[in-house]
Amino acid sequence: MKTKILFILIFLSVNVFAQKVNEEQVPKDVLIGLETAYPEVKAKSWEIKDGNYLANVKVDGQSGIAEFTPDGKWVVTKFPVGEKELPSTVVKFFYDNYAPEYKINVSQIIEEPNDISYYYLKIQKKGIGQEQNGELFFDLTGKLTKNTAPEPVAKAKPAEKTAKKDDVFEEDDKPVKSKKKKEVVEEDDIPAPKAEKAEKPVKTAKSSRVSAKAESKPEPRVAKTSKVAKKTAEDEEASSSSSGTPMIVKKYFDKKFPRSEKVEWTQLDSNYVASFIFHEMEQRAEFAPDGKLVGTTSIMDPKNIFKPLENYLTKKFDRYKVIKAEKVVYERTYQKMFPDKKLKNYYYVEISQKVKGSKIPKISKLWFDGVGQIDRVEEGDVEDEAPVKEKRSKHDKGFEDKAGD
Repeated sequence: MKTKILFILIFLSVNVFAQKVNEEQVPKDVLIGLETAYPEVKAKSWEIKDGNYLANVKVDGQSGIAEFTPDGKWVVTKFPVGEKELPSTVVKFFYDNYAPEYKINVSQIIEEPNDISYYYLKIQKKGIGQEQNGELFFDLTGKLTKNTAPEPVAKAKPAEKTAKKDDVFEEDDKPVKSKKKKEVVEEDDIPAPKAEKAEKPVKTAKSSRVSAKAESKPEPRVAKTSKVAKKTAEDEEASSSSSGTPMIVKKYFDKKFPRSEKVEWTQLDSNYVASFIFHEMEQRAEFAPDGKLVGTTSIMDPKNIFKPLENYLTKKFDRYKVIKAEKVVYERTYQKMFPDKKLKNYYYVEISQKVKGSKIPKISKLWFDGVGQIDRVEEGDVEDEAPVKEKRSKHDKGFEDKAGD
């Protein structure tokens, strides 16, 4: 009996951890399932856990784990993300309600079938032996959709601070703040000073909010204006600038591409496009009006393009020269939000060829999919060389003049 129990425990412990397998051991249906879910992605490695197959993949530069059933049905894909990569609304909710008593153990972007994507946080209370934890779910805009965590702890903070302040005032019969307040009131009873002397109380009332209110009443009202109104004013100011790029777009750009150089902004329909140098590479990034990144275009070195592209050009074209090469990558979340646009990553190449009988080179345009397979080709027209005018000598011209007479 003991042997049987031990065997069961060993079996369960092994089943908890994933077991690595070669791609040859992965069922064909599972491989087809991965190709269906992510047409342009190949698994770096495979594992088996709880009877399902886990593919270690990299989608749009982001590593993750895609899970499939033995019959090839896609279950879920999890992409770990750092705190800095989370939407500001997600981070703010956690810190406003659970920090510092809790910490973030897991933060992920989760993708499921039927175009379902969301942010997932697993939080745990700090301290040895603490088992209080919970899960937070947010949509792609950062809005909380589900919460299994305990009651937010931050709600009790204001009451605690207020109680401490009350205790201090009870112990001190003459609080410092109340004394300053009385002094300010007494100064206000003095006959109205001249406008030149009105600035003196401002310099001496650095530690008193009451004195600032007594000296200029309109200013506190402006200071009490909501952060949303202040942000709106900043956005309007940015929109009225020469670039016309909203402040929120620039904010997301700086967060996504820090320390970029030679940044120039243009507008494409309702979106905004930044041309810049990032990590010594020329790039363009397109943003939606709300600041969300749409896609990134990387300008490739014509002499060092993606190998599958080079192989195709070598086979199909003679005496060509690459004059332009770009790689366009759309954000995965943006693709999911607008499936009707059918946005797919691609490569774009322009080549020139010298054609006999024409001084103007032939320009061809080629599009490749995300893995380097040719999608379509537009070959340029060849212009015939302009006919050469016959040169006439002075003798011929004189003869024509005489014949005309």
